[in-house]
Amino acid sequence: MAALALAAYRMAPETEPAPIAVTARAIALDPNDPAHDRVGALRYLGGLELASRDRRFGGISGMRLLADGRLQAVTEEGSWITLTLAENGDKLVGVGPVTIAAMADLTGRRLKSRFESLASGLELDTDGSRVVTFQRNPRVWRFDPDEGRPRARAFPDPDWLQHLPPAGGVSAIARVGALWLFLAEDAGPNGWNGILQGGGALSTTYGRIAYKPPEGFQPTDAAALDDTHVLVLSRRISPTMGVAASLALVPVDAAHLALGKPRQIAMLGWPLSIDNMEAVAVRHSGDRTFVYIASDDNFSPLQRTLLLKFELLPR
Repeated sequence: MAALALAAYRMAPETEPAPIAVTARAIALDPNDPAHDRVGALRYLGGLELASRDRRFGGISGMRLLADGRLQAVTEEGSWITLTLAENGDKLVGVGPVTIAAMADLTGRRLKSRFESLASGLELDTDGSRVVTFQRNPRVWRFDPDEGRPRARAFPDPDWLQHLPPAGGVSAIARVGALWLFLAEDAGPNGWNGILQGGGALSTTYGRIAYKPPEGFQPTDAAALDDTHVLVLSRRISPTMGVAASLALVPVDAAHLALGKPRQIAMLGWPLSIDNMEAVAVRHSGDRTFVYIASDDNFSPLQRTLLLKFELLPR
């Protein structure tokens, strides 16, 4: 029976990583002033405009640095993208080999419909598994680190999850010490737009959060800075005020399962090189902290996939 069950669960070929060609063009933080390398508490260390003829490339909505230094991202069409970063000293200068794979569903088949496949956030657990949030048909799945086999993950407050606005589901996830933070782009009917879960990934102990980004902004991703602080990325897309991104440092109150007052550390807007910034990741090297921010091009020829690297300066 065990052999039959194993045979029945077979990953579809599309879920195996395959190489794709991606071009990387270096860009200045400020196209009008190439020497401009400071924005708030961030120092610019290079950025890239990424492109590929493979239509699956794009739509980056969440990302993390793997232990081997590669960058793994999830996309809004349910794909894994893994990039090898090319860095010269501290500077981000290009990308090496890039692979792409379709996410598997709970039966091992690839996710197909947009309703099912709109992945929005990615976090790594201590065992190496990938935890992914989905914005439509809101849910949280855990993917095994090796074969990528997904398992549904219990959400601490399923009622809140199911009553989020249709297009404003959980967009951000971050593991902050032993806590798990989930943030939605828009608030539910009771005004809450987040959950801070305590006691480990399977705990039902949680606190509801009303996180307030800057006026006109929506939270799109988050990444732990340390065990007591999280960086929250928010974006604004306005026909009158333009496109902008905000990065805030937020204290995490583990005792009360709550967030403290956000402190904005950077605001990126015109004329800086930005687009629909949706993903953030953090890497520590000694006593230095590097922050990577990427954009979601919505698979549109009118938008760009940008990957920017910064150093977070001492606060």
